[in-house]
Amino acid sequence: MILGIGTGSTVNVFIEELVAYKTLFAGAVSSSESSSTLLNEKGIVVVNLNDVMDIAYYIDGADEVSPNYELIQ
Repeated sequence: MILGIGTGSTVNVFIEELVAYKTLFAGAVSSSESSSTLLNEKGIVVVNLNDVMDIAYYIDGADEVSPNYELIQ
């Protein structure tokens, strides 16, 4: 399984927590150099998006929540 990882302070916290589960997935694609650097520092394989066929989950923070509880990026 390949994960998609976004960028930002919330994602950085998620990456820190993800370390405990890194044996449960093959690697991650990243939306930024900063996230890629942190993933690499934590021993999580960063995969080029062009090399994967499927991303199981994409994790990112939200900038805003609408009155209908929709997350806005």
